[in-house]
Amino acid sequence: MLIFIKLFEIKLLRGYHLNKVRMLFNSCQILNSWMSWFQSRLLRATIDIMKNKTHKHRLHLHKIAPLLGQLLQDLRPSPERIKIRVKIEEVSKKDIADYCREKKDGGAYEKMAEHELPDEPVETIIAISRPSDEKIEKKYIEKVLSDLGYNLHVLFSKNHDCDWDAAVNVNGYYIPGWNLLIKFLRRFNRGLAIFLGKRFAPGRSRLHIRIFEGKNTWYIISHIDKFNWLNFNLRGVIRSHIGSGQGDYISGTKYFLESLKYYFNQTDQT
Repeated sequence: MLIFIKLFEIKLLRGYHLNKVRMLFNSCQILNSWMSWFQSRLLRATIDIMKNKTHKHRLHLHKIAPLLGQLLQDLRPSPERIKIRVKIEEVSKKDIADYCREKKDGGAYEKMAEHELPDEPVETIIAISRPSDEKIEKKYIEKVLSDLGYNLHVLFSKNHDCDWDAAVNVNGYYIPGWNLLIKFLRRFNRGLAIFLGKRFAPGRSRLHIRIFEGKNTWYIISHIDKFNWLNFNLRGVIRSHIGSGQGDYISGTKYFLESLKYYFNQTDQT
């Protein structure tokens, strides 16, 4: 009798464990199906972006430098951009004093001469104005920078007497796979993709601009910090942001200028 009871208990236990195994197996099948669906959607999103199917007005980013392509990613199509005529000029460091004197922008020059011109390796200043010499309102400059993905509320930065500054992530991301997340988000929410991919991204570097307001002209000095604030390399962050002469002013000016020309259709590659 005892032997019969023991055999019955063993059979029940086997059945109980077998049911648990079946439930676990079914759960794994469901999880595997969900992961397959997610991977297929992510792959489809990546392929669509590579084929430029997500936007009829997408720029030909494969024809330009990778860093400039990142700056122009998610840029609104031309009909949706700010519609004002602007004059974009490059003024050398040695000529900026005479240029500001001619424009009657002595106050703006004094601000630039306080730190940027003497203490940083500045070679070129970008001057933005209207052909008619009318004032470009600040809200239009802010709109242009916002469309390009710039963060207009820079917290961890010395303004060095500029009127205001802005920054955007460049040179990819410090967290592996972050670019795939941004590509996936881009299909469903362009604003969120810009927010996490440009404004507040765990980026390797950042393009930082300082803006000086003149009478009818905006003066912009641009550089690239090798290490962004949202970066895990604390030693690199400190070296990039503490002290002077650490930024890449040549590349920063070049890529900001080119992205500005793209925005206002002052280039052949649109």
